[in-house]
Amino acid sequence: MEKKRNPNLDLLKLLACMAVVGLHIFTFTYEEPLISYLHYASGYAVPVFFMVNGFLILNKKEVSYSYVSKKIIHIVFITGLWNLTIFVAYLLLKREILNPVLMLLQSWIQKGYLWQFWFLGAMILTYLCAPVVHRIVQTFRYGYFILTFGLLVVCLVVQVWSSLTGESKTDKIIQTFQLWAWLFYFVLGGWLHKLMPRIDKSISKKLHFGVAVTLIIGFPLYQLLIGKTINFGNYYTDPVAICCNTLLYTSIMRVKFSDSTATRIVYLSSLGMGCYILHPIFLNVINQKINYELILTPFVLYPIILVVSMFITAIMKKWKPTRIFVDL
Repeated sequence: MEKKRNPNLDLLKLLACMAVVGLHIFTFTYEEPLISYLHYASGYAVPVFFMVNGFLILNKKEVSYSYVSKKIIHIVFITGLWNLTIFVAYLLLKREILNPVLMLLQSWIQKGYLWQFWFLGAMILTYLCAPVVHRIVQTFRYGYFILTFGLLVVCLVVQVWSSLTGESKTDKIIQTFQLWAWLFYFVLGGWLHKLMPRIDKSISKKLHFGVAVTLIIGFPLYQLLIGKTINFGNYYTDPVAICCNTLLYTSIMRVKFSDSTATRIVYLSSLGMGCYILHPIFLNVINQKINYELILTPFVLYPIILVVSMFITAIMKKWKPTRIFVDL
C-alpha cells in the first residue's frame, strides 16, 4: 500500500523550492531596496527544507544507520551522476580533463560548477547525526526541549557575537559545515510535529495567520535596516528569522486542502528537487548574457527560470533513464 502524502509538507517544500530560485535571482542588485527585500524574503528556503526533513525522519519509529546510509548513498549517487555529466561535457566541449572525485567533493562545499549541492552535503552531515538525535528525542521525555534549546543557545551566541563585532562570524565557515543551524531546524521540525496539536487548540487560526503574515512581510524590512551591520549569512541564526520561519511552517501545517488541490500540490512538489538542481545550471549559462543593471531583469527572469526548470524536470521524470537525475 502506498503511504499517503502530507500535502502541507509538500506545500512547504514547494514554497522552499520557489524561494531558493528567488535567492539566486534576486541577488545581483543590492543597491536596489526592492531586490534586497525579495532576497531576504526568500531566506526561509533552507530552514524550511531542514524542518520538513526533521518532521519526516525524527518521528519515525526507528532511525538506524542502515536507514540513513541508504539516504546518503542516494545523495552521493545523484550528485556524482551530475558531476560526471559535467566532467563529460568539459571533456567533449572544451577538451579539458577535470578530476570527477574532486568535483564531487567541491560541490558539497559550495564550490565548482554544481555549487548548489552544498545543501545536500549539509544533509549528509545531518543524516549522520540523525540516529543519535532520534534516540535522544524518543528516549528522554524532554529530549526535544533539551536539544532544541541547546542548539538555539549556540545559534544565538553566534548571532550576538556577530552583532557585537559588526561582522558575520559565519562568513569564514562553509555553509555545509554550519551544522548548529541545520541541526537546530532539523530538531525543531521534528518537535513541531508533537507540538502542532497543542498549537491547534491554544491559538486561533486567524491570530496565527495574522501574526505570521505580518512577520513574514515585515522581516525583510528588518533585515534591510540591520543589513549594514549583520551579513545575510547570519539570517539563519537571527532570532527574528527563527520566529518567522517557525510561524511560516506552523501556519502552512494548519491549512486544509481539498483532494484536488492536494493532488496538484503533491505533483508540483515532486518537481522541486529537479528545479533545485537545474535552475543554477540555467543561470550559469545565461548570466554572462543578462544585464542585471536593469531592475526589471530579475522580475522577468524569475518566472521564466522557475517554470522552465519545473517543465524540464517534469519531462525528465517521465523517462526512467533521465528520472534518476531529478529524483531524490
